[in-house]
This record gives sequence, structure tokens and C-alpha cells, in this order.
Amino acid sequence: MNKFMKNTKNKLNNYIHENKVAFRVFVVSIIIIFVSLIIDIFLQSNHQKISGYLCNISTEFIGIIVTYIVIQNFIDKQKENKEKQEELSKILRYNGIVSIYLNYYKRFFYCVTTPIEKRNFENIKISETFALKDMCDLYKMSLLTTSPLFKSSIELFYNYEQELRKVFENMINNIEFKYFKDIQTVITKFINISLGLDVKDAILSNKDILTGGKKFIDDVNEMLKSDYIEEHYKKFKQRTLGANAATIYFILYDLMKSELSIITRYENFIKTLK
Repeated sequence: MNKFMKNTKNKLNNYIHENKVAFRVFVVSIIIIFVSLIIDIFLQSNHQKISGYLCNISTEFIGIIVTYIVIQNFIDKQKENKEKQEELSKILRYNGIVSIYLNYYKRFFYCVTTPIEKRNFENIKISETFALKDMCDLYKMSLLTTSPLFKSSIELFYNYEQELRKVFENMINNIEFKYFKDIQTVITKFINISLGLDVKDAILSNKDILTGGKKFIDDVNEMLKSDYIEEHYKKFKQRTLGANAATIYFILYDLMKSELSIITRYENFIKTLK
């Protein structure tokens, strides 16, 4: 109730601010009518003509103001509809670019979250319930024929994840989102997650580390396949894990889970607009 009253008060204040002249004339007319009634009641009858004259003028003024308000409301509504349509057109134009990057993003999301022997590019399906174990081959090639031969799945995923973020940032900078706040909220959330959980440098630098004569990423793959990885992740979420080589992969896992949920929401919003 308090929120409703506050919103109503704000709308009234905005309307008064935008229509100051009309509002002042309306107030003056009410005052004149009130004065006319006082003249009728308290003064002699020979002043009744004056009060009647004032009352008629005030009534005409009120009629003009009411007509003005009705016309102005119609004009405002037309303007609002035009602005809303223009904003929608901008969103859908940007979505044409977003959908291109989303397509690549999903391909490499699939590669990072699917063991290499299970990848089927004829029927790409991203599971929202993918596990840490499913990410064991993130440092291996994607096997997509159109992908760079010597780049790993995680490198390509990060490339398109950051390109997608840039497109979303451009949307935020170039669209007011006066009428479609829900989409703005979702896009902003993606940007915040992408920046806040960015461990790209740490993840990619590990591929060049050698330990005991072998690549560190081989140990990472084994670690992600291990039976204890989920238990370590629980400790990470409870903030009881301490220093651990798996931490950056847990952050990557959280980023991908969160972004997938946000992208699903974004796509659902876009479907309702088309």
C-alpha cells in the first residue's frame, strides 16, 4: 500500500510539473468558484450577478482545462507508444548481433562442459545440470572443423564470452531501456557476472605450466575427473577450502552456471517481444 501511494504521489508530482500552467489555471478557477459561493451566501442579493458571472467564467475555464488534460493525455499516450516501439526496434536490431555471438558462445560452452568423447555436433544440447567432471577436457581442442586447430575449447569459449559481454555493454550504452527494464536488468547481470567472476588469465596461463616434466593441465584434467572434486567444491562454496589449485575452476564453473541461467532468461524475454 505504501509503495502504491508513493508511486501515485510521484506520478501526480510529475504531471503537475509537466503541466504547470494548466494546473495553476485550474487552481485559480477553483478559488474563483469558491469566492463566488461566499459572495452568494454572505453578500447582498445585488452582488449575485457578479458571483454568477465569476462562477460561469470559472466553470468555462475548468471545462477548457479538462479538455486540455484529455487531449494532452492522448498526445502523451501516442508519444509513449512511439517511444516504446522505437526502443523495441533498437533492442531487436541489437539482438540480431547478440544472437550471432550467442551461437558461437553456446558452441564452445558445449565443448567446455562436454567430455571430448561425448561431443556430438550434429545435435548440440547444453545441459543446465552439467557437473565439474564434465569440464575435464576444457583444455583440449573443440573438434569443430571451423575452429582454429591449435586453440583449446576454453580459449575459444572465453573469446566469445567476452565478445558477447561487449555487445551487451553496447546495448546498455545505446538504449535507454525506459520501457523494457527487465531486459536491461538481465543484461546488466550478465555483465556483472562476467566481470566479477573473470579468471580468464589464470585459467589460460595454466596451459603453459610444466610440472615434473609434464603439462600442469594434465593434472587439472585428472583433478576434475576425480571423485573428490564435488566435495572440494562444497567446501569452496562454504569458504572452508583454503588455498587450492581447483579454486579458479570452481569460479569458472559458477560463471558458466550463472551465465547460462541469465542467457535463458534473456532469450525468453526476446521471444515475448517478437
